[in-house]
Amino acid sequence: MNPPAAHNPQFDLICRNAPVMMNLFDRAGILLDVNVRFASELGYEPEAMAGRPLSTFMTPESALRLTDYCLNKLWETGQIEAAPHRLCHKDGSIIDVLMHVNLVTQPSGQQFAIGTMQNITEHIRVEQAEREQRQLAEALRDTSAVLNSTLNFDEVLDRILANVARVVPYDTGIIMLIEGSRARIVRNQRASEPDREIKVPTASFNIASTPTLRWMLENILPLAIPDTREYPDWVDLPQSAWIRSFVGAPIIEDGRVIGYVTLNSGTRNAFTRQHAERLATFAHHAGIAIRNARLFDSTQRYASELEKRVARRTAQLNLERNHLRAILEATGEGIVYAEADHIEYVNQAFTAMMGYTSEELVSQKIDILDPEHQLRDRWQDMRDVFERGETWRDEIRLRRKDGSEFDAGITVSLSSQPGARPVRTVTVVRDISREKQLEAQKARFIATASHELRTPITNILTRLYLMKHQPEKLSEHMQVLDDVSRRMQRLVEDLLDMSRFERGVIRLERERIELQQLLSDVVRVQYAEAQAKDISLKISLTPTPQYVYADSERLAQVITNLITNSLTYTLPGGSVTVGLTTNADDAIISVEDTGIGIDPAYIAHIFEPFVRVNDRVKGTGLGLSIAKEIVELHGGSIGVTSEPGKGSRFTVMLKLLPVLA
Repeated sequence: MNPPAAHNPQFDLICRNAPVMMNLFDRAGILLDVNVRFASELGYEPEAMAGRPLSTFMTPESALRLTDYCLNKLWETGQIEAAPHRLCHKDGSIIDVLMHVNLVTQPSGQQFAIGTMQNITEHIRVEQAEREQRQLAEALRDTSAVLNSTLNFDEVLDRILANVARVVPYDTGIIMLIEGSRARIVRNQRASEPDREIKVPTASFNIASTPTLRWMLENILPLAIPDTREYPDWVDLPQSAWIRSFVGAPIIEDGRVIGYVTLNSGTRNAFTRQHAERLATFAHHAGIAIRNARLFDSTQRYASELEKRVARRTAQLNLERNHLRAILEATGEGIVYAEADHIEYVNQAFTAMMGYTSEELVSQKIDILDPEHQLRDRWQDMRDVFERGETWRDEIRLRRKDGSEFDAGITVSLSSQPGARPVRTVTVVRDISREKQLEAQKARFIATASHELRTPITNILTRLYLMKHQPEKLSEHMQVLDDVSRRMQRLVEDLLDMSRFERGVIRLERERIELQQLLSDVVRVQYAEAQAKDISLKISLTPTPQYVYADSERLAQVITNLITNSLTYTLPGGSVTVGLTTNADDAIISVEDTGIGIDPAYIAHIFEPFVRVNDRVKGTGLGLSIAKEIVELHGGSIGVTSEPGKGSRFTVMLKLLPVLA
């Protein structure tokens, strides 16, 4: 055993009563001495700590890091700078510290380590509190943004539950509305699947016989139940037996409860009173969404009966007009009110869509938006529709202030009696350019996929015909059928992958991955193909291990595709190099070849489905498109640079994981 504390006068003189935590330990991590501050911070007497391993006063994770890494580094480099550790107080509480260690050499040549530790527990607690407040503010800001961007009731409720999950983690979230004596579920979601509604057998609850709902109705306050097993009034139902913690808040409108937002967790003590208070804020937003939805529904009915109601409801006009303006200005679709071909009102969404200000449009003729007179040419069709009491819908091209044009879906409603003068219309305008682009892309996708499938199907039919008339060449025909079938199988699998990406159903199985190992494994598999094509396949890696949080199978699929492409478009005698470098935050994976390169006209479209640099090369044309989807699903990026005749370089960038201390 190393010398006891009493034999270390230097430590006594300098460190005994220092205002920072200090200790002295040997090569094996055994404490030789500690100062008063170190012992008191952990609730011990200095004499009780000397002679014991430093790791015994640490959490298991910190102890493992100390013995497996820190001590080795200390005796190799002579110091440890700002290493975070967690110490265990005698009463079981945890203390976060930053540890600095330096070697001290005695005249005899014997070395000891002197460590100083700074208690940062309160600092971490304050940072955590600030982070939670920031997350709450951001979630509330995003919820308010949703309320201002759409009046779709279901979408708003979905986003409220999704934003709640950012500050109050839960397993399932429910929004209920009160209907008479019952509370009916209008939204039921898992936090892990924010866009998917859960269908449950019990769609509503009797409030009087459900203690949690009754309590919130009577007290108009949020309620948190850390452990449902210890809550005497908790009602166990077969479908909710898994719930161990509950929190709920009433949705209040004009001082009365109109519904509830409730969260459930399968973990005991998942919710606290603080969570209940936060949830109450989101319940307030849910109340606003419900009120907006009801007001919007009322406005829709009101617009079609505007002239009839003016005479009967003059007293209510100002109030309703204010409500109407609030709703119309908040909606995300453009709305134009016109009288006798002159614009009388446009909402903010429409002015943003067209690039004009409201002042530039009001009192102008509608032709300012329709210089080709498309609406005027279709007026007879509109009038026929209006006379039947229906709404006219169509698509036209509108021109913005800057001269650019876009496809618009318009819905025109007559707000005056047919034949009356002046003619009053309400037009709802929606920019459908993106939708039409997606439709065109879908049509091209289907056409190209059909074309890709037609060729192998024709080959199969041809070979089946030849098999009947050339039975002596059965083995040759069977080989061709096998090749064609495998090609069709690859195409169908790629098409299924593309479909899964579009529908967002692919889930990554992420884990901590060492990139050097993954890249080496992929290159090893592709080496035989490179040899067969007389192509040099090389790999260049960073000297130190680099880690990412990724799905190893999907990431290997990306690298394999890039290498296969390079081998395909590289002539014999050429080379393909797989590289790994890093910058401050990212891993940079590159696949560079000396192949035929890519025509500049193809560069912008190289990651689109069915794009091939050379039609003579076999393949589905989906590999790079799938690779791009996988990389972006990981939060990374993929790009390409190329020079025809000299080769191409594909680059994948992924977020690096920090190196474990």
